[in-house]
Amino acid sequence: MNEHVIITRTPTLDTGQQAAISIREIVQGDKGDKGEKGDTVMQDDLTARFDKGHYPLYYMGEAHTNTDEGSALWRIKRVDMSGETIVILFADGDDLFNNRWSDHLTLTYS
Repeated sequence: MNEHVIITRTPTLDTGQQAAISIREIVQGDKGDKGEKGDTVMQDDLTARFDKGHYPLYYMGEAHTNTDEGSALWRIKRVDMSGETIVILFADGDDLFNNRWSDHLTLTYS
C-alpha cells in the first residue's frame, strides 16, 4: 500500500476541540495495520467510526460520544483513494453534524 500524507484544515467543535483524524489512522488503523470494518475510535468528547470495507472508498463519521448511529447528529466524510490524488468529500457537501451514520453508504457526497 502506498502511504500518503495529507494536510487538511478541520473545523473546531463547539467545545473548542479539533475533530481531526488523519488519513493514516483511517487506512492503517492505530497499530499500523489495515484495521477492521466499522472501527470505533474515541477522542475526548467525540466518537469516530470508520468503514474500511469498500476499498478504495473509506468512510469516517464523527459525533459526540454516545450518539446513536441512527441519529442525524453525525458529520460524515468519504475518502476516495482510487486515483493519484486522495479526494475527501463531505456528506451533503457540508461539514455539519446532521447525518445518520447508519446511512453513510447511501448519502450524497460533494
